[in-house]
Amino acid sequence: MSVPRGTTSALPNPHRALSCYDILSMIFDHFEREDPWYDHDTSIGDANSWFARQADALRKSTLGRCARVCKAFSHPALAILWRNIDNLSPFLSVAQSSLRSIPGSALQVVHLAEAGTRVSHYARHIRAVYGLGTTLQASAQNLSLLQTGTASAPLLPQLQRLRWVQVVPSGDELLQFLSPSVHSLHIIFRKAPTWSECVSLRGQPSEYEVYVRTLLKEVASRVPQLRYIRLSTTGDIHESWLEPLCSLRYLDTADLLERIYCDVTTSPLLRPLGSLQGLRHLKLRLPAGLPQDMEREAFPALESLVLDAMFAPLRTVSAFLSGVTSRHLSSLLIHGCECDTTTVSSTLYEVCDVVRARFAPSLRTLELAFRGVGPVVTHNQPLIQTIEPLLDLHDLNDVSISIAPEIAIVPATEHDLGRMAEAWPKATRLHLSYLPSAASPSLKDIAGFAQRCVGLTDLVLPGIDASASACDVKSETELSSLAAEYQQGKAAPHKLRSLCLSDSGWNSQIPDPMLLAKFLDALFPEVEWKCPPLASDHWRETIQEVLNLRIMRMVRERA
Repeated sequence: MSVPRGTTSALPNPHRALSCYDILSMIFDHFEREDPWYDHDTSIGDANSWFARQADALRKSTLGRCARVCKAFSHPALAILWRNIDNLSPFLSVAQSSLRSIPGSALQVVHLAEAGTRVSHYARHIRAVYGLGTTLQASAQNLSLLQTGTASAPLLPQLQRLRWVQVVPSGDELLQFLSPSVHSLHIIFRKAPTWSECVSLRGQPSEYEVYVRTLLKEVASRVPQLRYIRLSTTGDIHESWLEPLCSLRYLDTADLLERIYCDVTTSPLLRPLGSLQGLRHLKLRLPAGLPQDMEREAFPALESLVLDAMFAPLRTVSAFLSGVTSRHLSSLLIHGCECDTTTVSSTLYEVCDVVRARFAPSLRTLELAFRGVGPVVTHNQPLIQTIEPLLDLHDLNDVSISIAPEIAIVPATEHDLGRMAEAWPKATRLHLSYLPSAASPSLKDIAGFAQRCVGLTDLVLPGIDASASACDVKSETELSSLAAEYQQGKAAPHKLRSLCLSDSGWNSQIPDPMLLAKFLDALFPEVEWKCPPLASDHWRETIQEVLNLRIMRMVRERA
């Protein structure tokens, strides 16, 4: 119905609940972004995929509109909008705008206080900087003026998490943003355009090393109760320069791991890090040799450990693990370990033995990945004997063993999967990637493994042998009954959601893809099948046949 001209329409009064700050905050909280702050990838400078960034832009746009609707919506919407920001540019724009509004000849304390009040209206909402704060965005003079206007209080008084690009050498703008409330800090060190290779004279540290060490000392003094620290470096900024971080007594997580191909200089950090009583999570590159003053009883509270052992022999890995005294280690990941191909079996057994002796009661996740140095060797000792100590860790639920083909051709037996199923009945994820010298696991082995590990959701096999001789079957009927044997007495289908072959089918025996597809579809009806881009023709055809069977089953169910 149209309203006569010259009159005002009687709009209904909004519900009283929409004037309550707490209720509006709960509503606007649904526009809060997910929390990928700790998952930032330094190689691409982001933690989100493109569709997540698109959703985040829509979220911000919606909150911005809400803030402009009315005064009641403004404050709670702005609080959410400014809580987690991508970078410091919006804050610095507000700061510079406030300073420009002051007459050039009137930079007095009273005017600076007014500017500080306007800036603090937004600054007090900021809890996390997700993107890259950088010294190039901040003017040291402007930051100093703002601090004068805020009575030298921290610029971001409620800040909790900060990611910052620190150019070496440059200023100390980072320190202006740190407040006692910060509990997580990620510094990405990058060399300045004016960087020049310099040689230390008479054993004295270079100016770059002095700069980094001094900065980290100041950081430790500003936020002594920091719990999470991640330091990303390049080969030019050595890991040994990061030693001042070890003075953070309340440190819970130390992430010093960057996939860089250069000399490992973490040796000076091992002893002070090992003495931290509250350190629970550690990521770093392991040096080739341990320091002589390394304590034999270190890391008493460690719960998760990620080691990049690209430049460390397996014996160094064993020696390091022998010094870890924590009884709470639940996750151990050793990546990229380079091994002498002629001794890989004995040294790998030694590592597994140390893992069993030290962490058997508490370990739940174990990943071992090895690369080879030397000629390719065909070993006589089966893999199941090499990792035999791990079979005593019956509470493992996540196991990944990867041995690159250039290390060795690994002997396998028909009972390997059965032994693993008996040893790890609680497994939800099992990844086996290696080149077997004998046949790959047969369908009978896979069916038996699935029967024992009913909670398995993610499985990677070195290959598959679907030949009739390996399965001990001669017809499609016998093969179908083999899958049906597993389902006997089971009220629900197997929970496996992902099944892959590390050889992409190239070394697998798949004489009849249709027959294999029927077996896999009957045994694992809930797998989300994905065909790798470089799969063999037979494995690609198998996956396609499984998908066709699933489509036909859905059509029948709907009919």
